[in-house]
Amino acid sequence: TKYSRQWESSSYAEVSPNSILIAIAVHESAWGSSRFYKDGNNYFNLVAEKNEDFIKALRSNQKVAKYRNKEESVKKFLSWISNKKHYQIVRDTLLKYKKGISNKDDIIDSIASTGFSTDQKWAKNVKFTHKNRIDGKNKDELKTLFIKLYANQLSLE
Repeated sequence: TKYSRQWESSSYAEVSPNSILIAIAVHESAWGSSRFYKDGNNYFNLVAEKNEDFIKALRSNQKVAKYRNKEESVKKFLSWISNKKHYQIVRDTLLKYKKGISNKDDIIDSIASTGFSTDQKWAKNVKFTHKNRIDGKNKDELKTLFIKLYANQLSLE
């Protein structure tokens, strides 16, 4: 169906494979249970930049960006990948992926190399989630959910 094709090739996939975005969002938002996700629509725990609304972290001085809606969070992360100077390694890896020279694990490693997370096990954990849940046992369930949500979004517009 048209929605199945959308799952595989949404506009987000032009920047990064959807399954990687989902794996990172799942990891960073603790499967949608984190405070930054619930109160700030922030899938990725992105830090607030100058003049952005934010939520202060409880155990540090970190200011985490607060968005009006969840899509803003995704767009912001994709804009970092597309535009930030220190994400050039990610862009290079994505080009290699599109040419068949690298794989999704390489993309996750390249994101980790930008300092995206201070957790030394971040890439390992995201790759585990990606392989075993997102591209693994939950793939069909997530695809069905995506199709349902996308269909509902289209019917609302």
